[in-house]
Amino acid sequence: MDIERLTLTQRIMALISEEKPSGICRSIARKKIKHIETGNQRNLKYSHTDSQLVLKDYIKANEIKKKVWSFYNFKGGTGKTSLCFQVSTLLALMGYKILVIDSDPQGNLSSSLGFDTTDSYLTLYDVVIKNIAAEEAIQKIFTNYYCIPSNIACSRFDMELNMLGRREEKFKFHLSHLKNVFDFIIFDTNPYISFVVRNVMIFSDLINIPCETQSYSLNALRVLFEDMNIFFHNMEVKMPEFIIIPNKYEDRYGSSGEAMHILRENYKENLIPNFAVRKAEDFNIAAKEGLPIPCIARKNSIALEDILYLKKYLLSKAI
Repeated sequence: MDIERLTLTQRIMALISEEKPSGICRSIARKKIKHIETGNQRNLKYSHTDSQLVLKDYIKANEIKKKVWSFYNFKGGTGKTSLCFQVSTLLALMGYKILVIDSDPQGNLSSSLGFDTTDSYLTLYDVVIKNIAAEEAIQKIFTNYYCIPSNIACSRFDMELNMLGRREEKFKFHLSHLKNVFDFIIFDTNPYISFVVRNVMIFSDLINIPCETQSYSLNALRVLFEDMNIFFHNMEVKMPEFIIIPNKYEDRYGSSGEAMHILRENYKENLIPNFAVRKAEDFNIAAKEGLPIPCIARKNSIALEDILYLKKYLLSKAI
């Protein structure tokens, strides 16, 4: 990740904090924060550390009860890595201390954060299978944002988990103490049912399930919930709260509208009311450049609007 490009404008900070731009301006003046010399006086930018100083004032002082989140769907292409990246980086920019964990051997999230997944470095595999302290595998990406990355060595993770006793509870055993260190621990998962995913589900307080607004994703969703119900029943563990996040919604296509109608009919209690993440070019740009949407979007960006609303809703579920 290019840390020098991790900047926010006053207008974007106002949108993130739901504060008036004049309030953000006063906060910047009060803290004597200087803008980065960009040559554009109409749209001054501030470093991520200075932006965090401003935005942290707007974090509500509520106790966080649901600290462990995951983004999961065994169907590929639903956008779980993109949403995990955008939500986790946004929370860090706001001033929350975030640990994001890439548990997918493909390492797409790790690649977005600047890791070369063919390199050798410590991963969650080393923590769980080789009993290496989790702290040794954690790498700082930027202020308040930390990662346990993945790489191709994690391809054997599931097979070796299968040979362990209490194999579904290893993540909980090795990582629970980190809840005292971080405000949120957020997992990106592999797109198939596995013992790695089982571990993530057992450890999670909140499971976020991105779902494309098209028929194939809806069919997969039915199978996914059947599997989750059977798994938690057999484990004799209460299923954590889960939220379906309709993604890549396109107003102009009737198939998206039909998909939303089916979701409301069958999963109303687990949907964010009257909300879907709309398909937008800013998501592609952010993924290509490896940056949070607030750092590349203009104030009228629908991608920014949707990520901010999603963040707000998920935070409301965490307290």
